[in-house]
Amino acid sequence: MIVDLPQEVIFRSLERKAVPFQGHLHLTERCNLKCFHCYRIGLPWSGGMGTKEWIRLLHEFRDEGTMDLTFSGGEPLLHPGWREIIGAAARLGFQIDLFQNGTVIKKDDIRFLKDCRIRELSFSIHGIDEIHDRFVARPGAFRRAWPMVEYSRSVGLKTVIKMSVMRPTWPSIEELARRCREIGAVFAPSYNMIPRFVPGNDGFLSETLTADQIRTFEKRYPEWTGRPELSRCEDEPAPATCNMGWARFAVGPRGDLYPCSQVAEPVDNIRYKPFRQAWRYSFRLNEIRASAGKPLETCRSCELVKKCKYRCMGHFQLVTGKFDEPAPEHCRITAAWAGYDEIPTELVPLGKKDGERKEAVG
Repeated sequence: MIVDLPQEVIFRSLERKAVPFQGHLHLTERCNLKCFHCYRIGLPWSGGMGTKEWIRLLHEFRDEGTMDLTFSGGEPLLHPGWREIIGAAARLGFQIDLFQNGTVIKKDDIRFLKDCRIRELSFSIHGIDEIHDRFVARPGAFRRAWPMVEYSRSVGLKTVIKMSVMRPTWPSIEELARRCREIGAVFAPSYNMIPRFVPGNDGFLSETLTADQIRTFEKRYPEWTGRPELSRCEDEPAPATCNMGWARFAVGPRGDLYPCSQVAEPVDNIRYKPFRQAWRYSFRLNEIRASAGKPLETCRSCELVKKCKYRCMGHFQLVTGKFDEPAPEHCRITAAWAGYDEIPTELVPLGKKDGERKEAVG
């Protein structure tokens, strides 16, 4: 008998069986922009996998149960074989999302993606006009990208505008939200910034939103996006940690395998090793799985834990060197939601400060 099950039930079952149903593929580290906040700045551009290597891996992902693929970079459209790779993924039946910056893509590329029936096309747009241009360090970037956003909507693609909300981009959020509403694009702003993979270059984090701006963001978020603000979802508490390594994975341009796209240290390499072997038997990956879902010791005595929604193990490891040591920036965000301008140390037990990153990272 065939029974209709809610998608969430299916995904939870796959997760318990360690089926890698979500993959994030970084086709290249090459990029034509130099974004102020980019967490991948400083990673080497050379030595990436070719088109045939990526297509071979697509077959291996499918055989292991992967259903969803996100393609990004760098700027993924700078990989010379990106069309062949995404076309192959479409023929294999994957649900496909593409993250790109809007300055390389052309109308013909958008029509190709429409023919591939990708699920959504995301543009990294961080402000209006000069605000965006300064943020990505390229004059004219906004004027180049926005017509492609409009064209993407005109051909019926689900179009997502991903905005990194920091102090330099804050003045544009209202206008960018309005423009998205006008054309029917999904507006996806976020103020949770990822530390850089290459240590010692995180000065940009001083430009994250103030506590007051975070509260304003949360209050206005439903108006800007049409979705409820995360800080109000108290009936949906976050898990102890995320599902990385159980249900999702990431692959870098040279075949490095990661439990998540926000983790700097690979657990294996699948350029010359079968994905199945690495996914099932990687010692490091199984170590991470063993700790997933367990309550964080540091958080047990925290009086704000019920409000906390950020349990990103990759972010934890980038900042503290440990997958089970919460990042203080997450604590600061939760404290802002609770009405505090600073982390209330009498309520929140702290580990390392954001500036004290482990040298092993990178």
